[in-house]
Amino acid sequence: SWQRAFATAFILYSARNVGAYQYRFANDLLFSGGPGLYLATGDALFGEPYTLRAQAVLSGETKGLDSINGTRLTDTGITSLYAGPYFGFGWGTHLMAELGADLPVLQNNTALQIVPDYRLRGGPTWRF
Repeated sequence: SWQRAFATAFILYSARNVGAYQYRFANDLLFSGGPGLYLATGDALFGEPYTLRAQAVLSGETKGLDSINGTRLTDTGITSLYAGPYFGFGWGTHLMAELGADLPVLQNNTALQIVPDYRLRGGPTWRF
């Protein structure tokens, strides 16, 4: 972070091996991140400090084809890219709430799959 600007980044690679019934889920790469701004900060909300932030997030996933008994399946791979706004509100040192939307930029899946038109994410966090 710098003054009112900040950036986040997240990357996760899942390496998988053969499990029950000789089924092997393909390796998977997930990523997310982007720049943001603190829109408001202060310490006047019921006597506790607070922050309100907005962020432009680019997220995605790429996953290969699963296999069963060494035979590759044709309908389990996907590469997707999403972009969208995220908002966060923090109050004091204990409470935070986040809400974001992911709108598809690229969706390339193998064969026939159900893929989301958009994704909404959000949730509260209470630290104690």
